[in-house]
Amino acid sequence: MTTFGISAYLKLVSLAPNAQKSEINKRLSPKDSPYDYHRRLKQLIRQLTNNRRTLPEILTDILTIKNPPERQSATDGIKKLVEWRKSNPGRISQTNSAIYRSPNQIFSVNFTPDFLIDLAGEKVAVHVWNTKKPRLDLRMSFGALSLFRALYANREDPPHDLAILNLRDSTLHRLAGVADHSAIGLSTVASVESIFQQIIADSRSGISRTEHPQAPSIPL
Repeated sequence: MTTFGISAYLKLVSLAPNAQKSEINKRLSPKDSPYDYHRRLKQLIRQLTNNRRTLPEILTDILTIKNPPERQSATDGIKKLVEWRKSNPGRISQTNSAIYRSPNQIFSVNFTPDFLIDLAGEKVAVHVWNTKKPRLDLRMSFGALSLFRALYANREDPPHDLAILNLRDSTLHRLAGVADHSAIGLSTVASVESIFQQIIADSRSGISRTEHPQAPSIPL
C-alpha cells in the first residue's frame, strides 16, 4: 500500500488530472523515496512551537541547510509562522496523527498535525502548508481534511477542528468554517484509486508507463 503524508496528498489533489497520474507514476516507480523538501521546516516548527528552541537558534540551524531554495523556503516559513502567532497567541500543544486507508486498500494518507492550538477555547489540529507550486486547492483540501474527521471523533479528547495554515498567505483554513466536503473527499479518493488501478493494470499488461503522454511533474 502506498502511503502519502498529508502534504504530499494535498499536493496531489491540487494538481491537474494528467499531473496527478505523473505524480502517482513516480510513487510506483522502484526508486528511492521522494525527497521531502519541507521535512526540516516541519521539524523546526515543532521545536519552536514546543518551546524547545528559541527563534535565533532555529534561524541559525536553518543556515546549515545546503540547498539554497530549501534554506530560503524554511527561513520564510518560520518568519511567516512567527508573524501569524502574534495574531494567534493561543496555547500550543501536540496531538496524535491519524491514518486514512482508501476503501480498496490501495493507498493511505497520514495526517500528522504540526501542532494543536487553542483558539477561543477550541482545540484545532493544524497542518502547515508552505508549498509554492501547485497552489493549494481549497475545495480539494477541505475534502482531504474531511477524511479524518470521523477518525478523530472516536478518540478520547479529540480536537474540535482540523485546519491548514497556508504560510504562503498566512491564512488558517478551518474545516468547521465551511460546508460539508465529505462527498468531495470520498470522490477524490475514488479518483485517485482509479488512477492507481489503471497504472497497475497497464504495468501488468506490459504497457510501458512511458507510452502514455504525461504532464511534467511539479516539484514540491
